[in-house]
Amino acid sequence: MRVAIIGLDIGSGSAKASAFTPEGQHLAHGAVSYGPKQPMQGVAEYDPSEICKAAVGALAKISGQLGDYVVASIAIDAMMSGAVAIDSAGHALTPYTTTLDTRFGPWLDAYVSVHEQKLRHTAGSMQATLAPKIAWLKHCRPDLVGKIAKYVLAGSMVGGYLAGLDAEGHYVDPSYLWTTGLSNGRYGKWSHELLDAAELTESVLPRVVPCTQIIGTLTREIAHQTGLSPGIPIAAGCGDQTAGYLGAGIDRPGVAADSAGTYSVFSVALSEFQPCDNPRMPDIGLAPQPGLYHYQHIVIGGGLTRQWLEELLLASSPDRAGALAKLEQAASLLPVGANDLSFIPYFGGTAEPPDASLRGQLCGLTWTHGAPHLYRALLESIALDHARSLACFPQHIVINQVVGYGGGVRSHLWNTIKCDVFGVPYVCLGDYPITELGTALIGAQAVNIIEDAASAARGLRSVDTILQPNQERHAQYAALLKNGG
Repeated sequence: MRVAIIGLDIGSGSAKASAFTPEGQHLAHGAVSYGPKQPMQGVAEYDPSEICKAAVGALAKISGQLGDYVVASIAIDAMMSGAVAIDSAGHALTPYTTTLDTRFGPWLDAYVSVHEQKLRHTAGSMQATLAPKIAWLKHCRPDLVGKIAKYVLAGSMVGGYLAGLDAEGHYVDPSYLWTTGLSNGRYGKWSHELLDAAELTESVLPRVVPCTQIIGTLTREIAHQTGLSPGIPIAAGCGDQTAGYLGAGIDRPGVAADSAGTYSVFSVALSEFQPCDNPRMPDIGLAPQPGLYHYQHIVIGGGLTRQWLEELLLASSPDRAGALAKLEQAASLLPVGANDLSFIPYFGGTAEPPDASLRGQLCGLTWTHGAPHLYRALLESIALDHARSLACFPQHIVINQVVGYGGGVRSHLWNTIKCDVFGVPYVCLGDYPITELGTALIGAQAVNIIEDAASAARGLRSVDTILQPNQERHAQYAALLKNGG
């Protein structure tokens, strides 16, 4: 019998499913796109049923590609900063919103300003997205308060749909908890101290389970819709960033992750939980491996910002791919600093410290600047923002290598800029579905096909290219950072 394992990735723009052998051979891939409704500034609402149906559609796309392979497990990773309210039967009562929807900003500001020290030292993050979202929902939808049984995150929203769970069956794994403002980050559980601060009880939150917990099995109805067999075990899985770290092998000191997706995230792994009082303190999240933490710097919607600029500059081009290649080439010929043009990429506010009111800017524009300058300035801004954050990481962190993955690594120029900014080799993993692999390996561990997902991932990572830094450009970027550029 030939066995397949499935990783289902619920991202901010699509549901992606990939099937692998336990040895890492990529057997099948399927994706279904969706997006938030954004009728006005500050609003970004996802339809929960659209996301769940996209997950089913992605699974259906791969089922026909598997031939005689038997699916042993499905595991789910998902975007981490959102919430949806459900009733006792597990049905959604509200849209699903992430930090792209900034209407909860006043409640976020109020919660963080009052409980800043508790959040830093107990939760390990001021990314308190769940607690203020609940307060905001109670304020704007008081008619629903008596109907709401739980507030759940995207992974459970989809897992509950696939397994037919009621509210009491819903769950969250510890890797999501740092985004909630309600957790004990050191131990990966709900914090009674922060629950009291938010005037909430644990009863309105999902149960905390290990990422390898089997939360249910594929229902007959969903199996019929996907072409898969009913009864396939579904593992809880983890947050999408965490799954990427696992698949990319970010599990030891000295190796940093550049997750170039919708959110641009820079992360390193450490074995201690060590919060600090700096306002730009990185978020500290639990890894699937016991005793490991990921220190993360986030540019909210960094990948979306790059896509926005590409659309703005290239919308009228009949050959978008060719036009983008020419734009990259022209931008690559410009000097470091894009001829004194700087870009502030905070279109959706900042994550560290959390401030939903900040916005993007272009600084230093003159008549000599053109499209390549704007493009290079944007790419440099995110790389420099990541590098600037290192000053707030634990001081003994030494980075010897950056590992890049996600849609953004298709830009050779962006990879080169990041390599030069950090001054260390940049290992590009290409288009291999690293996140889905990490998730699928969690499912394989859950059903005892493999002993340890992290160990298996280390042996399966496939490298596309390795870039070496240009020391002259590195020195120029270091000067920009020193001078506040």
